[in-house]
Amino acid sequence: MHGAKIDRSYLEWRFMFKRFQILGAALLLIPGAAMAQAPATTSTAMSPGPATNASPGMAVAGVWRTPDDKSLVRVYRNPDGTFDGRIVWLKKPIYPQDYKDKSLAGRPKVDIHNPDKKLRSRPVLGMDVLTGFKYSPADHDWRKGKCYDPEEGKTYTCRMWLKDHDTLMVRGYVWIFHKTQEWHRAQEPTPAATAPTAASVH
Repeated sequence: MHGAKIDRSYLEWRFMFKRFQILGAALLLIPGAAMAQAPATTSTAMSPGPATNASPGMAVAGVWRTPDDKSLVRVYRNPDGTFDGRIVWLKKPIYPQDYKDKSLAGRPKVDIHNPDKKLRSRPVLGMDVLTGFKYSPADHDWRKGKCYDPEEGKTYTCRMWLKDHDTLMVRGYVWIFHKTQEWHRAQEPTPAATAPTAASVH
């Protein structure tokens, strides 16, 4: 009988020990599971937004003010990856009343100096004056484009780069010579200022 009591106590002790082992393991697993899920929650909260993933080439996109505040040019990306620039505001969009060509006096400015006579009636407001620029990741510039000057009707091979976030350098080349302009980032013009371009922008 005494031996049976010892065996029963031993079995009860083994049973309790096993329960403590199982309970201890469960307690250890619960924090581990919580820690395993934590990175997923943190990762979702810290995932980069669209601005972080934006292409470096898009840094040139936006509205730029040309020298002497003559115009605002919006640089935009085409579906093929090239960049163009369109005049969206002019300081003087209308020919003065005393303009030498009386037929144009008081009317919106047109591309009268274009060497192609067929284009001389197109409005200057809404015209693309920068075309075909390709972004070079190695040099972080935009090159192999064309710049058109409607005041002279001349087209130049051009290259652009950012001096800083708000300063765009535009360099036009003629043979071995070049001229560089400094453009400054500007606010989008108000709808009232761009309303006349609605019918002229293609």
